[in-house]
Amino acid sequence: QWDRDKAATVYKGHDLAWYQGSPANLSSLRLPNDAVIVSLVADIRPRKGLHVLIAATHHFAPNSNLHILLVGAEPDDTRVRAEIAKAADPSRIHALGYRKDAPEVSAASDLIVLPTTKREGLSRAILEAMSYARPAVVTDTGGNAELVADEESGLVVPPNDPLALAQALNQLAQDASQREIFGNAARQRVEQKFSVAQGVEQTLAIYEKLLR
Repeated sequence: QWDRDKAATVYKGHDLAWYQGSPANLSSLRLPNDAVIVSLVADIRPRKGLHVLIAATHHFAPNSNLHILLVGAEPDDTRVRAEIAKAADPSRIHALGYRKDAPEVSAASDLIVLPTTKREGLSRAILEAMSYARPAVVTDTGGNAELVADEESGLVVPPNDPLALAQALNQLAQDASQREIFGNAARQRVEQKFSVAQGVEQTLAIYEKLLR
């Protein structure tokens, strides 16, 4: 049995300089000018929680103009189409398929969501969005709850809870100033806690401790 007190966490480092691309051009989607764009960037497997997000659409505020982009969900996939059909308003769910510019799609969004139901590590998609100063709504299922500081750089909700997810999305959809505050804090959090420099420093500290 291993000693938990001796365990150490070193986050894989990211560099904000990696994320300098211009936001993706989403004009082909013909979204309304007042649309609040939410991106789910993931390999759409059951545990990524698409079904929870779809269920959450039935709890969106009546006056919201939330539009959801599914990056990684193929529009011709029968399973994806079946899920979209269950939404409160399927016309507001847009399956974009595989995109080489997924980080730039996040940059063109107002916020990002990942409603994982179980076993999630540190999601690269969340790190990318945070690097572009976009707030995230994630579930408390592992690493993403460490990435996102709840009520500081985004919102963390329980897994498998469509109502809680909808409330978080509604909260950010209705408050552009809060999205900006959270987004800026998210970028700063990546720079301070998930940078390449901290990864090197913490790894070196572990080896120095072992050598002593």
